[in-house]
Amino acid sequence: MIVRGECRYMDYANVGIIALLVHVIINFDVLKISREPRTRAHATYRNFLICVLFYYIFDFL
Repeated sequence: MIVRGECRYMDYANVGIIALLVHVIINFDVLKISREPRTRAHATYRNFLICVLFYYIFDFL
């Protein structure tokens, strides 16, 4: 609940959880582990998405 421009802690954490879920849903095909060979760009992008995933996790903890 927003009161006079201030956001309570739990509201901020809820938005973080929703952002994490949206991130995983949108990028699931890139985040899942596959046995087929990947390009270097694909591996770099996957590593970037994993870093963003950890950011979301540590942000709402």
